[in-house]
Amino acid sequence: MTQNGTKRAAITLLMGVLLYSIIQFRFKSYRTIAKKNEVERSRFAINAAKEESRRVLRRMGQGLPRHKAISARKRAHELLSKVANDVAVPFDDDDDDDSYENAMDAPVDLAIAADDDTVPILPINQRKFAVRNGTSGQGTVADVLPRLISMSARTRKIDETKLPYKCGAILYDHQIPGEGGVALNDWIKVLAESNDGASFISSEELNSRESYIMKVERNIQRIGQNDWTIIHSHRNGLAFGTDEKTLLSWRETVERRNCHFVAAVIFSDPLDHSIKHTKHRFTECDCSVAEFYDAISRVDIENSVTYEPLLSNPWKGQLDHFLSNSDRDTPMDTKDKIKMAMKVLKEHFDIVKVEGKGDFSEELAKITGWSADNRVKKASVSDKEDLVYSKELVSAFGKISSKNGDADFIDAVNHVYHSSLSFLVMQ
Repeated sequence: MTQNGTKRAAITLLMGVLLYSIIQFRFKSYRTIAKKNEVERSRFAINAAKEESRRVLRRMGQGLPRHKAISARKRAHELLSKVANDVAVPFDDDDDDDSYENAMDAPVDLAIAADDDTVPILPINQRKFAVRNGTSGQGTVADVLPRLISMSARTRKIDETKLPYKCGAILYDHQIPGEGGVALNDWIKVLAESNDGASFISSEELNSRESYIMKVERNIQRIGQNDWTIIHSHRNGLAFGTDEKTLLSWRETVERRNCHFVAAVIFSDPLDHSIKHTKHRFTECDCSVAEFYDAISRVDIENSVTYEPLLSNPWKGQLDHFLSNSDRDTPMDTKDKIKMAMKVLKEHFDIVKVEGKGDFSEELAKITGWSADNRVKKASVSDKEDLVYSKELVSAFGKISSKNGDADFIDAVNHVYHSSLSFLVMQ
């Protein structure tokens, strides 16, 4: 090779290396810009949620100690970083913002803002997309979480400084299938029957809704100053979406007797609800495990297991049962059903629990002043029947909970009544 040829080859090689370096630099730059954009979207969502939380705190006259606020803010950054495609969101410990102290000194605004019926529901599996949506408008974390959590300030609450009450009526409903729900009912019934002046009424022990309502009304109309009536509503009981007038009437009747009326409901986590229903169906079928799986699944032409038989014949969802208390679905759009259910809870229910978050038996004891020698019998956790909850079956459970609205509904209940992810706005 001649000297000129060698020079040309060297120049060509250098140009190739330079071109490759430029392409790599631009590629990395594009990736950096994309990450920066993702970071900014996350940062904007955090700041918007922060501003909304300040307004909420000023309305409520509440605040957080600064050290707790800093810690919560850091956790919020970490979570939003995780849901935003694992983009690192820097956290500045040298935050000079003293809004937390200002919020604590803010005057209490007793005229809390009116309900906003446009608040959408934000299920867990949509938060990642909500962060990407930006800082404003329906469906964003900054829009939904603060307003859902601020709803807790407008729910009914029991003043624990006045407990125990001398007399009253406690209405309760629960969405706990199988032996867990039976054990709770049995415990409450025994507790009521072991206390003087107490009675227990269950809709499941009566033949119709009408006879149930008549028995309850006769009982509460003559309730004495040391009497308690425990009212269980489930099958043949109230449909809370259409029986609001009955709830109001019962409350007014009891309060005219100078006693207290308490309405309580206990929901289940959607996955736990599905598992318990599956175990309950297996118990009722009186069949072998293989026969049970043959009834709820099938093998397709690709030799894959599907759960179409189960999906085509699902159990009643908690949302529909709470609103209609029948085998028929509530004839409404899912979002409208959730809004109606949240409205009913806010206006009529003093205690709203999700099983595993708080102990209803303890609440009952505090309200009545009763003491119990034993606790509620826990349902068995292990599956002695060798039922296996495969990935495909759990996926089917998720589809059922999504279709019947339970996933969104219980998510909203957790936000409002159990401060789920409240640290996202308390920062």
